[in-house]
Amino acid sequence: MVIFDRKTKKNSAKLTAFLPTYKITTSLNILARRLSFYWRLLLMQATET
Repeated sequence: MVIFDRKTKKNSAKLTAFLPTYKITTSLNILARRLSFYWRLLLMQATET
């Protein structure tokens, strides 16, 4: 998903070079969020017992 504006036309070349790393970082962020979510669930279960 790319947000395109008139201002970013100058940075289009930078964006194309930046996109693969952006996708990798976003996927890593999603994985980290899921891991932290499951970790919190596990911690809550551990504290409940």
